[in-house]
Amino acid sequence: EKSRSRKISSMECAACGALFGNKETLLKHKQAIHPQPETAVASNTSDYVDEDADDEASLEIAPLLSVLSSEQKDMLIMRALQRDASFARHLIAAATAIITPEGAAVSVRNLDSQMAVTAVEAYAEFSPTNALTLLRALTQAVVTALTQLSVSMGSHDGATTGEAFKESAELDAVEKLPAAGTIAALWVKLIKGAAGRELLGDGCATTDAVALLTSAQSIAADIRRLQPAVLVGSEPGETPQAFGVVIAQLQRDAQGAPERHRKKQKKAK
Repeated sequence: EKSRSRKISSMECAACGALFGNKETLLKHKQAIHPQPETAVASNTSDYVDEDADDEASLEIAPLLSVLSSEQKDMLIMRALQRDASFARHLIAAATAIITPEGAAVSVRNLDSQMAVTAVEAYAEFSPTNALTLLRALTQAVVTALTQLSVSMGSHDGATTGEAFKESAELDAVEKLPAAGTIAALWVKLIKGAAGRELLGDGCATTDAVALLTSAQSIAADIRRLQPAVLVGSEPGETPQAFGVVIAQLQRDAQGAPERHRKKQKKAK
């Protein structure tokens, strides 16, 4: 009985070793992270089992995940992998599942600027389709934020623009996203690889991408006249001028696509 009390008071997950302050949080963790093996773990280790466990069956995972930090989530994933290497298959399946434009927009709202950039770069390695979808959503978010900032700046005269700019909610929205220059540099990288080939294989998608990039280029030019610093990324080459490079490349490749297609047909014959 003493041993059982110590186990309950420590609130340690028997599956991954994570520590929690109360039994409710422990149970929610086990429902979210170890849903299938929970019963077996509890029976084999005499761990705590709530009599109201059935009430937890309908637990929403999203609220639970929202209270965990990125570091806690990473730790749980690593411990789960150490316990069961097959868990990697689930991670890969989740990472490669095709994301929708709506899902990408939600991801953009939930990720910080650096994580959003990292996500695009990671997707480019194993899921070009997802990389393009997420980058489109990210670009649209930046265009929208810069447009709102431009409108806000235009509502003030020259004497007050500086202070109003520093304190505006519009500037805050822009700074939560990657800089326009960073977005442009991501497009440059993407069109050189598999994502670029996929984009050029779809004429409508290419046209839409050029229209979006042209909008980004235009609003960046408007902002540049008054507040150029918000447009430049932290790495060399991360400037809005790269939008022009991408647009020209896409248009050039799109124009040459029919000729390349004809050549492939001749070789096939």
